[in-house]
Amino acid sequence: MPARARTILLRGGQRRPPQRLSVCDIEPGAVVVRRAAAFAHRLDPERLLVGLRACLAELPLLAGRLRRGADGWWEVTCDDAGLRYTVVDEDRPMPAYGYDQAMKPDISRLTEPLTLATVDRDRPLVGVRVTRFQGGTVLGLSNTHALMDGLGAWRLLERWSQHYRGHASAAPLTFDRAPLLPPTSPPPAAHRPAPPPPLSPLGLAGFIARALLATRTRASALLHLPAALLADAKAELGAQLPAGEWLSTQDVVMGLLVHGLAAATAQPQLHIGTIYDLRRIAGLGLTPAYTGNAATFRDLVEPRAELARTPLHLARALRRLAATLTPERALTDLRALEARVTPANALRHMPLFMRRLFADGLLLNNYSAFPIYRLDFGHGPPRWGDYPRLPLGRVLTVCPDPHGDGVAVHLTLPHDELRRFVPPRGAGPLHPVGA
Repeated sequence: MPARARTILLRGGQRRPPQRLSVCDIEPGAVVVRRAAAFAHRLDPERLLVGLRACLAELPLLAGRLRRGADGWWEVTCDDAGLRYTVVDEDRPMPAYGYDQAMKPDISRLTEPLTLATVDRDRPLVGVRVTRFQGGTVLGLSNTHALMDGLGAWRLLERWSQHYRGHASAAPLTFDRAPLLPPTSPPPAAHRPAPPPPLSPLGLAGFIARALLATRTRASALLHLPAALLADAKAELGAQLPAGEWLSTQDVVMGLLVHGLAAATAQPQLHIGTIYDLRRIAGLGLTPAYTGNAATFRDLVEPRAELARTPLHLARALRRLAATLTPERALTDLRALEARVTPANALRHMPLFMRRLFADGLLLNNYSAFPIYRLDFGHGPPRWGDYPRLPLGRVLTVCPDPHGDGVAVHLTLPHDELRRFVPPRGAGPLHPVGA
């Protein structure tokens, strides 16, 4: 029997003044991002609806619409226009999602389709799909990236689970962009850094076409790095450090992974980009409950030979890079971004290193602190959480392990490099991900 679907526009009953977006929201723009979590129980659709409506009352931005303000800058109308909410009933068992059966190929069917054309149109910015299988439920969340980043989206799902259980006593999530918005008096033009040369419209079209075509030459896999492996590696690498230096576990994880990639690639050097969360920089005024975009990018170029020689090389480089992220540096970067980026030109003014990432660079994503497995709708955490494959040259994304044992690594690499990739000693096997 075919699946049965019911769709409504869900409202929270709260209206607030429009919310001006920050430049961190403008940079990713109206791109649609998705993620989903699979639970081994059938969840109550009425309680899900009540819990999500409570989230909308706290975060009316989710039910708003994207529009241009009087000065052309984007803002969200917190007018309770509604988000798209669909419940699908499937007369078949839920797939056994996990390392052996990736969810990525099914993400498009497990999440709501949203359009890119949302500015100044009455189109939802958020879509929620509840797929109820026999013996399981998948919750899919889609959103316009300008609204919230990945961490904010998973925190929204966590908050939804708290309302579902009736335990939403923790501080609510916040959408206040004030700490990231520019001062009322912009810096003098003479103090603004010269922007990189923008892409022409034709160059932008060619860039997008090359990025999409490149996905056909990429393959994905999942890899488990147990906690014992990470502890041993951290101790071993830490013993080689000069006095006064230290490494985080995340530095060690990325060092190990890129060490394995360096043995698989023929490139003489790797252009590496990494994302840091502004919420973690004390003094900026952002709290962990902030749901908007709060990413800052850093990049470095490292010789393949050094990366292949020891994982310590990249681990130390990442630690030095993280040490530069002071509140003053973060605010300087934000003001520089505001000086050159507008909603109309954000994609054309994509930083040069981001253009490289779509071609032959490497993006390091750290999702290990995302609350994927803190979601609890009354029957414990999900059995698996996932997101689509990113259309970039090379991506290594570190996520929490569903059993709390180390981390789950999502790899997307050129086919030949994935075949030659060398996992750290003691890691689980590589699990290929279907198209």
